[in-house]
Amino acid sequence: MIALSVAGCGGRIDHHQYVQRGDAICSFTLRSVRSLTAPELSGAGSAHNIALAAYLGHLVPLLRRELRQLKALGRPSQRATQTQELDSYLGSLSSSVSQFTSLAAAAHAGESGAINRLEAELAADAAPRLAAAYGLRACSSSAPTYG
Repeated sequence: MIALSVAGCGGRIDHHQYVQRGDAICSFTLRSVRSLTAPELSGAGSAHNIALAAYLGHLVPLLRRELRQLKALGRPSQRATQTQELDSYLGSLSSSVSQFTSLAAAAHAGESGAINRLEAELAADAAPRLAAAYGLRACSSSAPTYG
């Protein structure tokens, strides 16, 4: 909804407006993610993989929507360094969404090695740090986790 109202304005937003609107998008996503029941980290085997896949089945669409809405805000008028920071953040967020999608597929398939590798990669995710560097406080919360 937020992205639609911004897109309908027809005007270009500035850095401050992008941060305000971006933080609203991320806050909504964060609340939605927190409402999900996450599987326990201590689990193992097929029951854990089924629970993880179910959780990720709800999580991934939320993350995709967040990314889509952030991109729909358009390019703000800002300094070149801020443009570079935003590009880095959106690129990292896009990679994170892809990794969560791959994690869901690995959980569905019961591929423990891939699950472990993807969880480690996501634990080192740069998106929160890059969001903070750009000024997106709500978007700088840690990547969605479970346990």
